Amino acid sequence: MNTSETSKIVTPTFILGGAPKAGTTSVYHYLGQHPQVCMSARKETSVFIDDKGLEWLSENYYRHYDGEPAVGEASAGTLGAPEVTERVYEALPEVQLIFVLRDPVDRLYSHFTFLQGEQAIDPDRSFSGFIRSKTEWRNTLIDLGRYHRHLTRFGEYFDRDQILVLLFDDLKADDEAFMKRIFRFIEVDSSFRPSLGVQNPTREPRFPRVHRVLTEIWTSVREHVDVYAANYTRPLRRVIKRLVTKETDRPPMSATDRAYLQRIYHEPNQQLESWLGQDLSHWQ
Repeated sequence: MNTSETSKIVTPTFILGGAPKAGTTSVYHYLGQHPQVCMSARKETSVFIDDKGLEWLSENYYRHYDGEPAVGEASAGTLGAPEVTERVYEALPEVQLIFVLRDPVDRLYSHFTFLQGEQAIDPDRSFSGFIRSKTEWRNTLIDLGRYHRHLTRFGEYFDRDQILVLLFDDLKADDEAFMKRIFRFIEVDSSFRPSLGVQNPTREPRFPRVHRVLTEIWTSVREHVDVYAANYTRPLRRVIKRLVTKETDRPPMSATDRAYLQRIYHEPNQQLESWLGQDLSHWQ
């Protein structure tokens, strides 16, 4: 950071706010490659979710800022957390908002298997039983896919031209064109071509007990370690992760489960189609 910048609180000009399991990790890394963009030192700052404040965010996540015109924060839970919308508006009324949406049925299934891999959900719990349960986890994960509800909440506070809504399908089909849309939206050089192909594959523990212990240790350590110091350990953590986990292909969702969830999301998807003015029939 330049000496003249040291006392300045660096605040986001745009937020990549979700949805979870919709490609935001890849988008975060692509944005971070752009020379005119300063992304937060780590994804998932949760600054508005935890109500930490902009000074905390600047001190902990933007010490590498060097005058870039676009400053980004990325927390995938921003979209689905009702209390966050007003916090964002009160802190940053002019901020630009980017949301990436995925077929809510596929998003839910991906999120469920991810949480099983993290052992936040019992690895032996069946997806079929989970989506028909009355648990808080089930309700939370299903609600995350009711995108219209969440987007219109942001629409009550922010002008429509401050909100860019993109589809995960378009990221998968043409990631270069997808990123150009974002670069134009945040008003940086859209001819820049990031190194694409970042993946965030589903992994499952090879040794569940070891994985659980290591996860608990790292979670505790991360709460007390500077973000930049933690980033230096990233290569080592990647090696350890590859050793204690393995990539896994999710078994296909049953037709019965898909139909059950499509009934739940039918009306919200229709409302979203109308709000976006975009055909989403491929989600059914």
